[in-house]
Amino acid sequence: MLIAIWKSYAEACDGNLNPSDFTQAEFFWTGLRDAWDTYHVVRLLRPGSAIFDVGANFGYYSIVACAELNGDCEVYAFEPNTPSFARLTQNIQLNGFEGQIRALRIALSDTSGSGWMVEHPGNSGDARVNRTCGTQPISLTYFGSVLCGKPGRAHRLCQN
Repeated sequence: MLIAIWKSYAEACDGNLNPSDFTQAEFFWTGLRDAWDTYHVVRLLRPGSAIFDVGANFGYYSIVACAELNGDCEVYAFEPNTPSFARLTQNIQLNGFEGQIRALRIALSDTSGSGWMVEHPGNSGDARVNRTCGTQPISLTYFGSVLCGKPGRAHRLCQN
């Protein structure tokens, strides 16, 4: 079932994925990405889950999770990189998951502060945050500040 879902999704992207980009190529050509990791992620999913996709890139894991749970979940997709965030939001719309996946242009970190996005041409999945230099200034948000809930309990994103 997963293969059929993703081949349809790959066809729907129509130009939203770059076959020469390292992170997007496997998905563009096969309709799958990180098959072994995806298999294990899917096995852990439960209906009603709150899922945090940190560094969501173009939304592969967010959309897999939402599709596998038939939308019975809350997915928070964090992606601070401007070009990747644009692909993420477009892919959420293409798959009709606007109500289940919340895209947030936030860079999560172990501390709040400021930093820089570092991008590597040809590998959108290798964009990362650096504290001292990069291509795009970015605000860092402490991960714990966006969660609500008690330790050991289900967490949800705090609504501001």
